[in-house]
Amino acid sequence: MARLEDLISEPLTVGDNAVLLSSVTCRGQRELAYRVHDPELANDILSRLINTGKALREWDYQMEQDAAWEFAQPVFGLLNAIRA
Repeated sequence: MARLEDLISEPLTVGDNAVLLSSVTCRGQRELAYRVHDPELANDILSRLINTGKALREWDYQMEQDAAWEFAQPVFGLLNAIRA
């Protein structure tokens, strides 16, 4: 059986519409952050997935506009620290 993360990521990243930026697990919760080219397409995919009811775990999603990539800066800071 595919992991929930795979069930979410595979359709989102088809055609390079989305890129997984980060995944964080803390206190039993996992957060996946993507950068998406076409948010309407991503929303359609996620809506269909969440409404199938096939997931073994409860999950939800939210989308926020971030044209300047401000939300990604902490991740970029970690990458820069690793390179230094």
